[in-house]
Amino acid sequence: MNEYGAFIEWLQQHPMWKKYSIVQENIDMVTAMLQHMKSFYDPACAQQEQIADYLDYLDVNYASLGFDKYQSSIVGYYYAYLGRDDLQQFFADRAAKAMFGRKRLNILEGVDKDVVAKLGKAGYSFMSNLLQAAKTKADRQKLSVDQDIPYDALYKIVLMCDMSQIVGLSGKVLHYIFELGYTTIAAYSQADPDDINRAALQHLSSIGKKPTLPSCSRPGNWVEAAKGTKSLIEYDS
Repeated sequence: MNEYGAFIEWLQQHPMWKKYSIVQENIDMVTAMLQHMKSFYDPACAQQEQIADYLDYLDVNYASLGFDKYQSSIVGYYYAYLGRDDLQQFFADRAAKAMFGRKRLNILEGVDKDVVAKLGKAGYSFMSNLLQAAKTKADRQKLSVDQDIPYDALYKIVLMCDMSQIVGLSGKVLHYIFELGYTTIAAYSQADPDDINRAALQHLSSIGKKPTLPSCSRPGNWVEAAKGTKSLIEYDS
């Protein structure tokens, strides 16, 4: 057992992770990232400023270090393991905000790509930029008219961008979730993960596809993460 073996065992029993294989699949990388983090500061007595500085560093160097957003979200739970739930939440919020700021509209699946291209030409290539410009229904109506975009197509993209804040949620899985009728953070966060996964398999079968999904693509896996995610928009009534 490596230095962080006890943490790995604790993590595999945590309500957020115990049902998923993602921890087992990433043990070596999680260990490497914890060792890297410890080279910057001692997590046991960390302060928010140190975490913020470290995440700023990761923001620029994720690719060269070989880390990704999944390991980052897992590693944040090391603070909870140390009894510092406040720092775990700070780490998660700060990391999620940084990652979301880099997400582009073109990673979304199941949306009108012509509308995405039109929004990109108008200066809204990034999800965070679009949400700032489309926070309210009035904002979206204006943007729809100004850019000659159907309102329904625009609103779907905005909703998907909002849900893309959920850490670890890919465009493919988000498309599954929308197909199942969960189109807002509020609705998705209140759903039962097992019900969603069963519905996803039934949906695949109904459209003639093999009713199986790898653990990393099961649409119910991110319900727990959604509960701590705040919407950045006002929904249509």
